[in-house]
Amino acid sequence: MNIQNKQIKYHFICIGAGGTGTYFLGPFNRFLSTLDGNRLKSITALTVIDGDEIELKNCSRQLFYKEDIGRSKASVIAEVMNEELHDMGSRLCWNAYSSYLLDTKMLEEILSSTNSSDCIYIPVVLGCVDNHSCRLLIEEVFYKTSTCNLFYFDSANEFETGECVYSYKLNGQVLSPCRSHYFPDIKENKGKARDELSCEELNQVAPQHIATNMLAGQMLLSAACNLIEGSSQFFVSDYQTLKNAAILTPGFSMFNGMRHTSEFIPYRK
Repeated sequence: MNIQNKQIKYHFICIGAGGTGTYFLGPFNRFLSTLDGNRLKSITALTVIDGDEIELKNCSRQLFYKEDIGRSKASVIAEVMNEELHDMGSRLCWNAYSSYLLDTKMLEEILSSTNSSDCIYIPVVLGCVDNHSCRLLIEEVFYKTSTCNLFYFDSANEFETGECVYSYKLNGQVLSPCRSHYFPDIKENKGKARDELSCEELNQVAPQHIATNMLAGQMLLSAACNLIEGSSQFFVSDYQTLKNAAILTPGFSMFNGMRHTSEFIPYRK
């Protein structure tokens, strides 16, 4: 990697705008609306991906309203967030993809769409999905040799407990692995792809409490905000400076939404 005093620029990509996703996206958007100077310059693109349409049940547990029923989750939440950013005078803008992530090609195209030789480009994937099949697709892209830089923060939870895994890849080097490293059983029990589940099956998959979703979203929020706050002042001169500027502590957090507790488990090689 030819660094030569380049600035780090992030592309934040939230996959999933449901229970966890909405509780990450709303607060994160409010944080973005306050940015100025180098912190604002550190963001090159914002993307939200979700193939779901809004249903009545979503209005009680997620940040949607009855008038949104039948519309795309990704489109609605991008519209709302862009209005907030516009009202605050921000130049940032969310792009919406109203489709499920069913293969690696779609994600690879999104990751490469804003790449630039003028900066150190680091896509940051915020995983807010509800099935391991999608997680393994993201992991496949993460480990591909063609993916030079990629951060992947993956949140998964059931009714009251869950984990948030922090994975980092810089300059082609994996510095912190993905969820399947810590929980290899997900490869054997990945479940159906999201678009293959019936309505009855969807209601039975990983039931979650709203407090657990909110805590999961908060943990992703902290990780994303810390990246922007911690590295936006750096013009990177070498790989070690890049590593120090861009990376939080590798590992994963275990949390309990009902007790509002968490424990961080650092990655050990």
